[in-house]
Amino acid sequence: MPPAPPGYGQYGYPGGPQSTPPRNGFGIAALIVGIIALLFGIIPFIGPGGIVLGIIGLVLGIVALSKVRSGTADNRGVSIAGIVLSALAIVAGIITSLLLFLVINSAVNSVSGTTAVTYEAESTGGQATVSYDIGSSGGTSLSNDVQTPWKKGANASNLFGAYLSVMAGPDGGGVTCRILSDGGDVLAENTAQGVFAVATCSADVGG
Repeated sequence: MPPAPPGYGQYGYPGGPQSTPPRNGFGIAALIVGIIALLFGIIPFIGPGGIVLGIIGLVLGIVALSKVRSGTADNRGVSIAGIVLSALAIVAGIITSLLLFLVINSAVNSVSGTTAVTYEAESTGGQATVSYDIGSSGGTSLSNDVQTPWKKGANASNLFGAYLSVMAGPDGGGVTCRILSDGGDVLAENTAQGVFAVATCSADVGG
């Protein structure tokens, strides 16, 4: 029997059996968007973008899966993969965004908050004028002719640090300023001698 003419397949039908091209546009779109969303979701500063893309990919995947179930599309696996990746992207975006918020919030609190310190002043004359940082109210407190030794607990500004100055009176003598941490460690100490001598102390806090 002579071979079939070109262009004819088995049994003489033109072209032979032909497969139907896959119909999976929504599924492929869901898969692509899901991959991009997951990449966005694991990067801290663009995590919210991963959440948005993940929602889009999830919608596309659900639409694709519904088309598969209705028989108007195929490649069920691609649709499911798009849904899974999109869901993972949403979760990753939420986690990275939350972590970023916690880091930023901690940094802001570290700068804008206050830290407990203790100010101490000493004077050989028994009296002195003291001025110290009062933290959250954004200024200093001035007290004239305080009896020494003098001690004051306060909340110092994390942004500007702790500050204390001790000034001697007209009779002169020696004055000492001291800043202690909440645990009792000496953060700063200084001494000055003379008429109206001023000893100043400053320390970084909240670090």
